Amino acid sequence: MLYNHKYMEVHRNGGRFEMFGSLALRRWMLSLLVFIFVFSGYTSVFAADRFVLKSVGADSVTGNPKIRYGDYIRTSDGGYVAVGTDAGGEDPELFIARWNVNGDLEWRTSLGFDESGIPPSVNDVLETPNGYMFVGRKNDGMLYGLVNHSGSIVRSGVQLPGGGSANFIAKMDNAGTTRYLVGGYAQFASSGAVNSIFTLDADGNPGAGIAHLISYGRSPFDGITLSSGNVAIVGYGSEGTGSSFGMLYTYSARDGAGALKKFSQSGGNLTLSALVEAGADSGYYLTGNVQVGSEQDIVVIRTDADGEELWRKVYPHDGAQVPEGLLRTNDGGFLIYGGSNTGDGVLLKTDANMNEQWIKVLPGTWNLQAVLQLADGSFRVAGASANLIDMYVGPPTGLVADDEANVIVGLTEDMEYLGNGSVSYVVYNKGAVPTFSGDQTVFVRYKADRGAGYEAGEAATYVFTANPVTIASVSPLAVVWVGYGTPLSEVGLTATVNVKLSDGTNVSASVTWDGGNPAYDRTVPGAYEFVGALTPPNGTTNPDALTAKVVVKVEPRTIESVADAVYRTVGYGTPLSEVGLPATVNVKLSDGTNVSASVTWDGGNPAYDRTMPGAYEFVGALTPPNGTTNPDALKAKVVVKVEPRTIESVADAVYRTVGYGTPLSELGLPATVNVRLSDGTTEVTGVKWDGGDPPYDGNAPRRYSFTGELALPKGATNPGGLSAIAVVAVEETPTAPLPIVRVASVPAVMVPFGTPLSNVPLPSAVNVVLSDGSSAGAGLTWDDGVPSYNGNVAGVYTFTGTVTPLAGILNPDGLTATAVVSVEEAPVALVGLEVDETSYLLSVGTSHATRVKASYSDGRRIDVTDVATYATSNASVAEVGENGVVRGKSQGKASISVEYGGLRSEIQVDVYQPSVAGHDEEEPAVVPTVPGKSSTACSRVGCTVTFGKEVTIVIPRLQGDAIVTIEKIELPPGSVPAGLQLASGVFELLLSPGMTFPEPVTLRFAFDAASMPEGFRAALFYFDEAHKEWIEIESRIEKGLVVASVDHFTKFAVFGVKESSAEPTPTPTPAPTPTSFLDMDGHWAKSYVSRAVELGITNGYNARMFAPDAQVTRAQFVTMLMRALKVEGVSAPRFADAGAIEAWAASAVTAAAERGIAEGFSDGTFRPNVVITRAEMTTLLARAASLESSGDAEPTFADAADVPAWARPAVAAAEGLGLVQGRGGGQFEPFAAATRAEAVVLLLRMLDLNLNLKP
Repeated sequence: MLYNHKYMEVHRNGGRFEMFGSLALRRWMLSLLVFIFVFSGYTSVFAADRFVLKSVGADSVTGNPKIRYGDYIRTSDGGYVAVGTDAGGEDPELFIARWNVNGDLEWRTSLGFDESGIPPSVNDVLETPNGYMFVGRKNDGMLYGLVNHSGSIVRSGVQLPGGGSANFIAKMDNAGTTRYLVGGYAQFASSGAVNSIFTLDADGNPGAGIAHLISYGRSPFDGITLSSGNVAIVGYGSEGTGSSFGMLYTYSARDGAGALKKFSQSGGNLTLSALVEAGADSGYYLTGNVQVGSEQDIVVIRTDADGEELWRKVYPHDGAQVPEGLLRTNDGGFLIYGGSNTGDGVLLKTDANMNEQWIKVLPGTWNLQAVLQLADGSFRVAGASANLIDMYVGPPTGLVADDEANVIVGLTEDMEYLGNGSVSYVVYNKGAVPTFSGDQTVFVRYKADRGAGYEAGEAATYVFTANPVTIASVSPLAVVWVGYGTPLSEVGLTATVNVKLSDGTNVSASVTWDGGNPAYDRTVPGAYEFVGALTPPNGTTNPDALTAKVVVKVEPRTIESVADAVYRTVGYGTPLSEVGLPATVNVKLSDGTNVSASVTWDGGNPAYDRTMPGAYEFVGALTPPNGTTNPDALKAKVVVKVEPRTIESVADAVYRTVGYGTPLSELGLPATVNVRLSDGTTEVTGVKWDGGDPPYDGNAPRRYSFTGELALPKGATNPGGLSAIAVVAVEETPTAPLPIVRVASVPAVMVPFGTPLSNVPLPSAVNVVLSDGSSAGAGLTWDDGVPSYNGNVAGVYTFTGTVTPLAGILNPDGLTATAVVSVEEAPVALVGLEVDETSYLLSVGTSHATRVKASYSDGRRIDVTDVATYATSNASVAEVGENGVVRGKSQGKASISVEYGGLRSEIQVDVYQPSVAGHDEEEPAVVPTVPGKSSTACSRVGCTVTFGKEVTIVIPRLQGDAIVTIEKIELPPGSVPAGLQLASGVFELLLSPGMTFPEPVTLRFAFDAASMPEGFRAALFYFDEAHKEWIEIESRIEKGLVVASVDHFTKFAVFGVKESSAEPTPTPTPAPTPTSFLDMDGHWAKSYVSRAVELGITNGYNARMFAPDAQVTRAQFVTMLMRALKVEGVSAPRFADAGAIEAWAASAVTAAAERGIAEGFSDGTFRPNVVITRAEMTTLLARAASLESSGDAEPTFADAADVPAWARPAVAAAEGLGLVQGRGGGQFEPFAAATRAEAVVLLLRMLDLNLNLKP
């Protein structure tokens, strides 16, 4: 469907709306047209980038951001008139305003306020001899009226309030009689929008009636007065198949509507929104847009005088372009104006043959409603978002005037200039660059380019002045070298320099030098830059303040020699800081003087070590005194000698007694002894022992004397040859050692998972029992365990410990200790959070039950739906309950967050307003899902949904748009019932909450025939959630598939069933009837729904959902009503559309008709699938209860006037008994759709009142 948003049609069918475009309702409709932006990737094309945009005025109208212009015209006296709406107050105000030729606001007249809740609009204004006629939409009706030239309202009225809009007004003449034709549409419940027209006289009074041109399309958008006095009209219509066509016809006061011409687009839609006459009796230029797929482009159609198409042109551009009007321009071409429907205005300029010249996008103006071309060629545009803008070709940018060179830099051949005394503009020629000498002002602008569709642009000005003689450059000066100490007065700076003038001559200029940078210092060698201020020669200037520069360099002194090296001796251990290296040394300079120079010493060669006696040479880097250098890098030197130390004494002799038989290696003679050194310190030094005196024999008891040779400590000598002494006594023969006969047990150890071996608490010692019965301790050395220990693998590890006995204890049998270490199992952790769908579509008023599963590190997946926490990012779009049920509130997007155990998951929900117009069956749109799951968008006309080749679902039709989900699931081990053989995958089928099937759905399941044991047959089963069991459904085999019909969704699978001699008795599939539903938590009707389910009046949509806010059809309500009355019909319904009444509703409809409760419509139809209105529902209840109103009683609701005559007695009687109570604000809302919750409450209230119910 293509949309022209200058006008709108609203069709009431059972309280629902159909929208075909509107200026005033564009904001409201934008949510339905988001696909234009999302799928077309609209981008602004700035081909017309020369233009400058300037806001017009800032008075109480043009400066009001709440203003929405509907039309803007130039009046015969040069002024301007605009119409529109002001949305700044509690209710939108309609207005008309006039400005004089200078743009000053003269008056603004209110046309009243709209309280209908449907945005109003003033769509067209026309100047007449008596003032300004206007038309539009007010109180959901066709607005018309006349305001005189002073701004006073002469006439204002609304035709067909509650269902219509006036879109245009055009003058119509017939034999000297002038009438004004108003075109728009009227709304009818049976046929929707109808092309409707009426006339006004010169005083704005409407004619005798309204002509409804039922066969002339849906709505006219524009009409123009022809030279014949008739009116040519364009608009659009539809054939009822979802596609649209453009329409053209003429209307005359004498003959009425002429022949209708239709214009269509192959494979798409076409709408016509504006036209101009090509010439007297020579045909028309028609403009509109075409849509093929997601592309929506401007189209122009040229016709002959009879409306026959001669040719058409389409202007493809990125994004959507929707034209609102067509303007013939001063250059003979055309300007098509409109917008993108996504916030931008669009202008497309063509030549006289409708060839595109440029396109301009105006961001933020929304669709442009009117465009004027002013006398200077600029355009004034009126946007639908408080925008009134002048658009003209601006001055050139990026040009630079070079006053010295007398040229303008940056000129191009699409520019022209006015200067050098010329009286007209001259086109720039890059082959002859102009110069502008002397004092003058030059004007530059873009030249007019009719071929490209541009008028001449606004001029930029550039001022030139006569050029004086100036100093252009200064000759450079050579570097000046002076000796160290030269005073500034003797440097010899020059008094004049050579300069070049702007006229090319070279002259001398006096110069005055500064003191140098840095300030000149003859005692500091280095470079000094002097800057000289110039005195310009006579007749010249120095505008750039040029200066002279010269560099003076003072030469430094040098170091020629360094004093001889210094020698000194220090004691052992003297730290480097106390050696006393000199901080300065004497040096001789190149000028013969001797001075001191600072010195920085290195660390010595070899590196100084106070503990290592010997000579160390130090080299010092010199710091030259001020004004000197050290070009030869001369160094200072010092030699430091560290004296050694001596051993003066050795610690006393060592005495010890050993057992008989102790070998020499086990005597334990000390490896070191203490010695005292000459510097007063005591150090430990190594000792090497001899073999004893007499030579040691462990089996010969006696005393042995050992002498030890000392190792020299660092930096020490032993000039006295001192040595260490040890005396060892060997005891007499000892007693025999005791053997180990048993090792004590080691307690078992339990460690956490992940404990490393180093942290396992294995004991380092153990008790042992000796052969004499006594106990002793022994050391333990453990192996790596069997199996080899791994703290990251749970299990039992056995460790073996080698026993090390104490002295005098033997372990002849090699007994060992054993320790058992157990590593605990790894802790089970929560590792993931899964939701049934990460994104899905949800229609307004329906619900979705979120399913949440927690994944653990041991592989378990647990349902945590009822314990998780939920939140929504936008409760006005989608709300979520504590049990995870998401309910769509209004169109938009929301993010549902799910949290459990510190983990979080996000669900993106896209809530949409379902369409209500009929369509042919459409291809289902696949919705993004998770792996193992398929979600498909299915329209009300039905669809076929598949899951690969495993499952096929055929849905004949639905009550509205819905999401069908197929999820393949796994059965837990051991859950297949005894006697059955699983022959297919297990699938859970889901339908959008709030939706039900008006007729049975066909399921086709593939199965593995080869897996069927002999004597088994294949059958389809569903899972009964309430009783946790699989129940067989009546099914059949077709082409190798199991086929069955069902009326609700749950889990399904094919099982093999053992054949029996008798025919199997199919088990029906009753709808689940719980008394509590997830989407009823917190709902105002919760208790009513529970009671209605228990009474058998109604059921849930599935085991978890009731969908209380879903709409009810006539067949559904009559079925609930007959259940409440506990009656059934015995014959088939006799209505004209009995074939459309589903089997589940046929008995109830028959019973209601037999008792006079349901009478149907005047054409003999029952219309079972039409959503029931509150007026119809109340009427059926009143008939069922035999209610009669007393006398001429009338309903007292605030909107009682809206209750239709046929329903007024029933509504009055039901209101008097308290059966119906209305909605908010005391409104009954007779044409509003009834919800399931409202239907249940009224039925229970009827039963509770003990009325005279028809049996």
